Amino acid sequence: MKTPDVKKEAGSSKPPLVLMPPAAERSICEVLDHGGKRYGYWNWRSSHVEMATYISAIKRHLAAIHEGEWLDPESGQPHIAHIGASACILLDADHNNCLTREVVKL
Repeated sequence: MKTPDVKKEAGSSKPPLVLMPPAAERSICEVLDHGGKRYGYWNWRSSHVEMATYISAIKRHLAAIHEGEWLDPESGQPHIAHIGASACILLDADHNNCLTREVVKL
């Protein structure tokens, strides 16, 4: 009779972090490192960040892709990695209760 793998059973109820594609993780971390050197690592946790700031950044990077530019000229990383980094920051800021969700309303 096989002994049940208790650790495997416990882990099966947690998010499978192995699903994050390594190439995406590397590129997003390169962007987060670039931003960390510029603004300070984990800077969004030290004061509230506005969701609108990151939505605007995401839209600028998306527009650059739409216009045919794959790499951000400043960081050298793909614009899509900047979008991923911004999404990660929004998720982390929300998780740590330092996200201001208000957006500009016209």
